[in-house]
Amino acid sequence: MSPRPRPSAFARASVELRGPGPDTEVELTGEPLTAAAAVEGGPEEGGPPAPRRTGHAFYADEARRALGIVREIRAVAVARVPAPLFHGAVGAGVAVTAVLVRPQATGWVLSIALDIILAVLTALAIIHYDLVLCEEETRPGPDSFILPVAAVISLAVSLAGSTDLRVNALAVLIGTGVIVAAPHLAAMRAAGQETPLLRQLREITAVLVCVPAVLAGAAPGLSWWVRGTVVLLGTTAGAYDAVRADGVPWRRTALAALAAGLATALTAAAAGGLFGQAAIAMSLLLLWYGLRGLLGGLSAGRLGRGPLLEYGAFIVAAGLAFGVAAAGR
Repeated sequence: MSPRPRPSAFARASVELRGPGPDTEVELTGEPLTAAAAVEGGPEEGGPPAPRRTGHAFYADEARRALGIVREIRAVAVARVPAPLFHGAVGAGVAVTAVLVRPQATGWVLSIALDIILAVLTALAIIHYDLVLCEEETRPGPDSFILPVAAVISLAVSLAGSTDLRVNALAVLIGTGVIVAAPHLAAMRAAGQETPLLRQLREITAVLVCVPAVLAGAAPGLSWWVRGTVVLLGTTAGAYDAVRADGVPWRRTALAALAAGLATALTAAAAGGLFGQAAIAMSLLLLWYGLRGLLGGLSAGRLGRGPLLEYGAFIVAAGLAFGVAAAGR
């Protein structure tokens, strides 16, 4: 006589879910219930509550046990990054104030003084929000104000160097966007929610801050020290934010950013105004981007062959742009 076949896993799961058949003898184990517990269907008074024996959760758990699936489900708390409403208000206020205090309306001395005060107030507002009002899980750090302050300086330089309404409107939009986006993107990174797209947006904000600076560095009407100072401030701030985003300690970040900004500023002071403004500005931007990548990778200890070739190509392109501008002079 052949042995009785063993039931499958599905059959065993069905038996555990539905219970034994009506003709099957069931062995009762455990202590007998008291009269009160038998009436109420629960344990004795004062004892632990009996686990639920019905419901979707119970049936799903029994099915997983029958199939040999045992896993632990843990709830993971995700930090919530609020919308940048505060930074939007700060950016709008900065844009309106910068337009009202531009040199064409107030004079150079008063405009420079008011722009400095505006940059300081912007830094204090962002620091106060990020370190006091912001949740601890989403605090980007005490240096999150650097890129917005650079945006204020770039906006002031753009408004001072142009009387074209379209150029000024574009400068206002870029400056406001950087002030709003930079602290918010830093908070997303601190909360662990930074995606490759957000990282690219952060790279773009740093480049946008440097555009007015390199345009001023290539302006033929400015003296060499003014060109160098503006380029030094803008490019150093942009490089600092980009390198700091890679997790490099702030001291090494500051050295790398200062070296990249100083090299770009010296080039602007020497070559600015010699050739066409657009060509010089493009060359300065390419030079800054290449130096920032090389020095940032060196500071982070991740300067391999790929980054060396990539950022070195930008420096070579900057040299070619200088050569083409000099040949077409």
